[in-house]
Amino acid sequence: MEVSGPLLTEAAKIYKVLSNVNRIKILIF
Repeated sequence: MEVSGPLLTEAAKIYKVLSNVNRIKILIF
């Protein structure tokens, strides 16, 4: 269960980055 914490934080960071990229793409196109 110790690994689940860091994995969740990493997943959250990746999700935020992907969401930001999608927003930028929507704004550009």
